[in-house]
Amino acid sequence: MLLLSLMIKVKGICIMFNMKNVGIKIALLRKERNLTQMELADMLNISYQAVSNWERGETMPDISKLPEIAQIFNTSIDYILGNESTTKLIKNIINSDLTNNIIDVEQFKDIAPILKPTQINKISSEISDIENISDLIEYIPFVNKEFADKIAKKCIENKEILKEIPLDELVPFISKEYADKLVEEAIEIKYPINNLRNSIPFISKTVADKIAKKCIEEKETLKEIILEELVPFISKEYADKLVEEAIELKYPIKDLISVLPFVSSNIADKIAEKCIE
Repeated sequence: MLLLSLMIKVKGICIMFNMKNVGIKIALLRKERNLTQMELADMLNISYQAVSNWERGETMPDISKLPEIAQIFNTSIDYILGNESTTKLIKNIINSDLTNNIIDVEQFKDIAPILKPTQINKISSEISDIENISDLIEYIPFVNKEFADKIAKKCIENKEILKEIPLDELVPFISKEYADKLVEEAIEIKYPINNLRNSIPFISKTVADKIAKKCIEEKETLKEIILEELVPFISKEYADKLVEEAIELKYPIKDLISVLPFVSSNIADKIAEKCIE
């Protein structure tokens, strides 16, 4: 959840965006102009729900909208945000001028939701510290693949970090090269296989086969996985082995039928025999 205050550090000065105060000011300015939330939304080409969220202090306007808002209400960005230094920061971000900015992970987390992807890409390259990985994972969708790969590299280097992070939230946003390395390392440290299920479409068949191999070796794990989420992404050799083992464990027939297109005719016949029984 986004905090009620957004913070970033510029030249060593800590600046706060107080969303409640910003929302109150926008609401007051709108009422002074005798505008409805819908009318203001139409003027800004956004949804009225967005305006409502601003005024309740739940979100901040996209920084590219601040000049428009100031113009509509014949006021300044400083007044809306309540800080002249903040106005300078906003202009720097809009103009992609981040020279001499000092940004760490905590500050990046707070400001990321109000920035555009190109602004995020620029700022992420300026982040001075990416050690605090676990707290940054939920913001992975905001950053570019290059920065996400740096986070993956940190996780591979530090097994304690790797044990703690939800891989399914990281793997879809990194390159296949790092996705493979990350999942292979996770298998080595006995990361719960069931927690890798959403990562499977983003890794190579070779690494997916390693997951299948673990499932074959660990029958309790095999009982927990959903076959149709794994079998389409592994080699036919491992698909046959996995499904054959699943048949032995009396895996539900309806779940076995769902993987029929991915197994050999011999294994398909065994599934048919189970259906007849």
